[in-house]
Amino acid sequence: MKICVIGNSHIWALRAARTVSEAATNEELDTALGGAPGPKLYEVRYQSGRVITPELKFALYLSDGKYENIDPEDFDALIFHGPALNVTGLMWSLRRYQAEILSYSHAFLRNGIGGYLDKAEACRSVCRLIQQIRSTYKGRILISPAPLISE
Repeated sequence: MKICVIGNSHIWALRAARTVSEAATNEELDTALGGAPGPKLYEVRYQSGRVITPELKFALYLSDGKYENIDPEDFDALIFHGPALNVTGLMWSLRRYQAEILSYSHAFLRNGIGGYLDKAEACRSVCRLIQQIRSTYKGRILISPAPLISE
């Protein structure tokens, strides 16, 4: 399986962890890192089927010189790590449904969580990027919020 983790400056820690544990990695899992430093993550765009960063030097360093930009089709999954998503706010926005249902349908997840993401100002540009990629990409896309976000 080939995975690409796209994020901002805090994924330096993931890069360091990957380098340290390279000898112990599972040979069936190939990971790549991409993105842009700090708020420049919100300037990453999708154009001509590629995820393009405004900071090529950063992207090349993260990917050990392999990727200036990312072709999603090269990967089985993309993980967007670090959008400023207020998870507490998300859960509160879904609270009205909590008493009525025991499990969440695909439509609920798409409309409830998707609707929240569309309204989340700090996440809007990354969510727009994900929507653009999703229009052609058939692999899995995951989102994990920024670590230690103040909620």
